[in-house]
Amino acid sequence: MFTSCGWFFDEISRPEGTQILRYAALAIELAGDVAGVQLEKQFVSQLAFAPSNVELFKTGDEVYRQLVATAQITLEQVAAHYGINCLFTTYTREERIYCYNAKQSDYQMRHMGNLTLAVGKLQLVSEITLECKDFVFAVLHLGGWDFHCCIRPFTGRRAYTELKQKLFDALQEASVANVIMRMAELFGKRSFSLADLFVEERQRIMHGATESGNIKSFGSVV
Repeated sequence: MFTSCGWFFDEISRPEGTQILRYAALAIELAGDVAGVQLEKQFVSQLAFAPSNVELFKTGDEVYRQLVATAQITLEQVAAHYGINCLFTTYTREERIYCYNAKQSDYQMRHMGNLTLAVGKLQLVSEITLECKDFVFAVLHLGGWDFHCCIRPFTGRRAYTELKQKLFDALQEASVANVIMRMAELFGKRSFSLADLFVEERQRIMHGATESGNIKSFGSVV
């Protein structure tokens, strides 16, 4: 975060300043994971003393909120990106997604009318921090650009098998409301859509969503 070019220019919201603030955000996140300290609130309050020449931001704390905090990517978001992308991309068991290694150990997709439901198990490893987590994802494609994706930690094969069965049973009812309600029961209220995914990939996924023939039935990988 102390890279000199970040503070060389006269505007904190320039790409250089924004980038080093993202470095700082990562350092704050890692400090929280390793030492259990919460530094972000104090850091952002100090940024309020750094003026911006852009009326939209006014001060550095707003630059952080609008350009830095919104750019932070969690492993859950990467898992959601992977899950939605699976509808249009034939992934192998192991893939590299940006700076993450993704290992798929199970995947099933089923259709009911215009609805497509995919459920899978995924392990993600960050090449930068080496953080490793196992996730279960479920993606409901309602047609067009409308996706409803849920993520939860993997808690065991038995629980995963039961989760899949409950979701596919709900799909058989051919009711969007019932499937989404069951997903909320099994995963919680947090969900992801195209708006939560990597900006660079949205256009490609949106294009794929308009080509219904691109959605493949991969079956099950165990």
